[in-house]
Amino acid sequence: MQRTTVILPHDLKARASRRARELGVSLRELIRTSLEAAVAKSRAPNEDSFLSDAATYDERVPADLSQRHDEYLYGQAD
Repeated sequence: MQRTTVILPHDLKARASRRARELGVSLRELIRTSLEAAVAKSRAPNEDSFLSDAATYDERVPADLSQRHDEYLYGQAD
């Protein structure tokens, strides 16, 4: 591990210390796990958000979906 100094506003440190006590962990552990979660949620800068979407649709779709997508999404054509 590497030691790092972080300067926090008094209120944030107090709230973080309180939360760490509630969870039964040290402030150090709360900061480490919170930072790990924040970094895990971030995407690589070059990652295409369209390609990273894991949602799928397994039903049949209209053949003209690409031309009339606004109508299908919003219920009316312009």
